[in-house]
Amino acid sequence: NMLSELKVYLRIDEDLPELDSEISRMLNAAISYFEKKTNIHLKQKEKPYFPNDGYVDVFDYPIFTTNMDDVTILEYQCYSRIFTKEKITLTIGYNTCDIPADIKECIFSLVRFWFYENEKQIDNSLIPNSVLDVVNVNRRYI
Repeated sequence: NMLSELKVYLRIDEDLPELDSEISRMLNAAISYFEKKTNIHLKQKEKPYFPNDGYVDVFDYPIFTTNMDDVTILEYQCYSRIFTKEKITLTIGYNTCDIPADIKECIFSLVRFWFYENEKQIDNSLIPNSVLDVVNVNRRYI
């Protein structure tokens, strides 16, 4: 459970459930921020894609699907091209337990920043450089 891991990371006692909703909200916001900035999805979801000229360019990552036997996929650095003439639904995103360590650290660091810096009344609209570095390294587009 990512919430439990995050509470340990933040050094918050597991027996304090009154903070769970606040931490969960921050965790979901951090995940959303990372996904929007990188096109790397940290929660699995089904997403339909519609072909144009016999193919679909998929910028989302990672792609997990089992029913792709009748299509050709070309992998490029920033996207995948899937040749198909019909709509295709892909499972994209990591399982929570499969998120790479650097990305998980980035998400947790961002939550820690929001959680603790909020108390200091500083400008927490700024994103820590360590988080920005991981986002920029993992960005799938320019």
